[in-house]
Amino acid sequence: MTRVQRGERAAAVRSERAERRAAAKHPREQKIAVRRAKIEQRKQVAAARQAERRGSRGVKFSNRDYVPMRLPPFQETSANVQGLYPFIAEAGIDAPGILMGRNLLSSGSFTYDVFELYKRGMLLNPNGLIQGTVGSGKSSLVKTTVVRDAAFGIKSVVPCDPKGEYTRLARWMGYEPVFLGPGLRTRLNPLDVPPRPSGLDDEDWVREISNARISLLAALASATLGRAVTPAERKAITTALQKLTGVAAGADADRLATPILPDVVDAILALDDSDAHAAGFADARAFSDASRDAYLVLDRLVHGDLAGMFDGPSTTRIDFGDDLVVLNLERLQVSDEALALIMACSQAWMEQALMRQDGVRRKIWYDECWRMMRVGNGHLAARLSAQQKLSRQWGVGVWLVFHKIKDLSGTSLAMREIAEGMLSETGTRVSYHQAADQLDFSQEMLSLTDVEASEIGGLDVGESLWQIEVRGKMRSFLVEHVYSSSEWPLLQTNSKMLGLQVDTVNTDHADQADLDEAGGAGMGDVA
Repeated sequence: MTRVQRGERAAAVRSERAERRAAAKHPREQKIAVRRAKIEQRKQVAAARQAERRGSRGVKFSNRDYVPMRLPPFQETSANVQGLYPFIAEAGIDAPGILMGRNLLSSGSFTYDVFELYKRGMLLNPNGLIQGTVGSGKSSLVKTTVVRDAAFGIKSVVPCDPKGEYTRLARWMGYEPVFLGPGLRTRLNPLDVPPRPSGLDDEDWVREISNARISLLAALASATLGRAVTPAERKAITTALQKLTGVAAGADADRLATPILPDVVDAILALDDSDAHAAGFADARAFSDASRDAYLVLDRLVHGDLAGMFDGPSTTRIDFGDDLVVLNLERLQVSDEALALIMACSQAWMEQALMRQDGVRRKIWYDECWRMMRVGNGHLAARLSAQQKLSRQWGVGVWLVFHKIKDLSGTSLAMREIAEGMLSETGTRVSYHQAADQLDFSQEMLSLTDVEASEIGGLDVGESLWQIEVRGKMRSFLVEHVYSSSEWPLLQTNSKMLGLQVDTVNTDHADQADLDEAGGAGMGDVA
């Protein structure tokens, strides 16, 4: 073969390889192009709906295209018209409730009371969720709901307020929040003993307390380690707790000691040979080596960057008879991982009071709950999911507030399964405006119709889509949130950006002048 022929053959081979690479790349480019076209189509539909809503006559066409009638007008009674053209807007939920806003389809008022619906057997799940982009109005709904619920005897609890958003609201209602952070004197012991339910014998009560404490400490360790605790680590935690509380010595249920985290950490480090033999290890050194990782991560809450908050007996007592209880975490400028651990500890501490089952109707609002979902590969999220399942037993409604569904699901398959389980435990779902690239995922996770999915992509500020599972059937409502002039100052979240307000309220000491200033805040955008 001549040099020319070899060159031609080599060129042919290179050309063939290039064609194969181009062919292999084509399906991926095609998928990307299809995806971009779909997103662009969603944006166009959303823009068209917004333009329709802002029409000169202000008419809403109930998810249908407006086509002018070509027939001459005629006059008829409503008895006959309803047969010729059935009404497309339902009257709403046939139950009394608290005013939430205006039904955009029927132009009537929209009322909602989760406990009243549950009492009538119309709603079987008191939990809910609220999602929406920044500035869409979801926080305004939460704040006005808290205020209006209080007028009807429904109390609210905010276990984690990392942005100090509900401090102003609490003080406006006449209640002082609890501040937690470095340099403050407040200590919360997540291992406190909850009130004992009636009818529970000593053995079952001791078992329930021990399991709750072990579950919390194991979840905290797992969240930091990014994996489930090993059997040796769980056994070390269990043994340390039993020795500290007196369970190992056979103490009566009424004489059990309440441990604190520093004692638990020291007890794990001080496990002896007899403890090791009981756990199946040759000696204490082997047991300590197998459980050292759990000891180190729990030590972070005592001597590390999270020290000074959960490392002693509780120094404050919260009156859960208040209409609003807020735990302010605004001073904690830490990582998402650290804040998630703090939120889990504060959640566990507040659970001790929520388990009282005193017959008081309560709602627990978890704002910024995505932090607990994203940290620890779902170990902290599992605790939140467990609280959802216990909501009816405790007589509370657990409500999750976040920006978008992907905040819950994360990127892993395990997190998506947890998110799906948490969504299935919600009987009411409120969706504010969502970006076009989030509509497909929201539609899949919330089981939205095509019309509903496109609708939330074109919602204006303060407008929302409510999905309520009434008697096992999901019913949808388009609602425009309304608020009074007295509520308006509480809904401002943009005053600082506009230079209209200096916030002197989110401190652990407020005087009356601060409270008066909070009531007269400058104009800004709603949350």
